[in-house]
Order: sequence, then C-alpha cells, then structure tokens
Amino acid sequence: RAGGMSIHHGCCWHGSGPNRSTSQPRRGIGIHYVPGSARFTAQATRSKLWGPYVEAGGLEPHSAIFPVVTDASPSSSCIQPLLEMVSRRQNAN
Repeated sequence: RAGGMSIHHGCCWHGSGPNRSTSQPRRGIGIHYVPGSARFTAQATRSKLWGPYVEAGGLEPHSAIFPVVTDASPSSSCIQPLLEMVSRRQNAN
C-alpha cells in the first residue's frame, strides 16, 4: 500500500505488484550490506553495473562510494549493548 516499506534478507525472493497509480511514480531504494573485506572480482570489470566502480578504484571498493559502516573487529563495548537488547527482546517474548 502507499507509503509502505519492507525489509528483506538478501536471500529472500520478494516483489510487489504493478504500480496502479496513473499519476504517481513508484519510488524505491535498495541498501545492501556486505563484509568490509569484500573485493571486486576480475569478472566485475566486464559488468555494466559494477565495471565503472572497478575501473574507478581497482578491485578494492572506494570508501567514498562504498562506505564501511562497522569496524571489522568491533570492540566489546560496541557489541555488548546489542547483545543486551537482543536478550531483553527474547525474554519479553
């Protein structure tokens, strides 16, 4: 329905019906999280989608376009509050 949103695991097939509006375009945004250690492959250089990014910064994703959003080895001070929140939610159910 209008104004809705959904969040999916990357391995979950999902979709929506056609946009039935005659005056409003459908808008969407996709955000994909990958490990900070991810690198482009040589095959990506031939991709229409990824090729421009590979050529711009080599096989390592450029941080201005593909920002790292978490530390590769987060400290316990970062993880502990998350673990506590998950525990509280599990205990509430």
